[in-house]
Amino acid sequence: MKKVKTMMTAVIALALISAYPILAQKAERGHQKEKMRSCKAMGTYCIHSLTTEQISKIQKLKLEHQKEILPLRQKMQTIHLELRALISEGADQKKLEAKIDESGKIRTEIQKKALAHHQEIRKLLTDEQKVYFDLRCSGMGHGCGGCNSIFNGR
Repeated sequence: MKKVKTMMTAVIALALISAYPILAQKAERGHQKEKMRSCKAMGTYCIHSLTTEQISKIQKLKLEHQKEILPLRQKMQTIHLELRALISEGADQKKLEAKIDESGKIRTEIQKKALAHHQEIRKLLTDEQKVYFDLRCSGMGHGCGGCNSIFNGR
């Protein structure tokens, strides 16, 4: 009976020891997810090793960018509503195409402003941070969620 208890204790101990790395990995993933959420909430685009000053400047740039983009987004929504109304009225092709062209001009303006915003943030970073930023935020609206925020004006 004593051998069985000792054997069971050993088996349980071995199971706990072998399960520890798996539990540790899950805990680390949970920590990383939480860190990503907090990065996005702060508007820091999850760039490693940002200083307090960098975070402050990035948040200020983000706010300025959002203020600049908001009227353009509203104008874009108005144009889409007008386009929908023209379609339901049976407007001719030229009127519809003119609305689409108008929408395209605003979209281009938003993208140009988003690119300028991206470049302003990049100027604040160290060379090491730029490498990470460029890997995570490479393209108009592609890459990390934070960059989608950059390029979509959010």
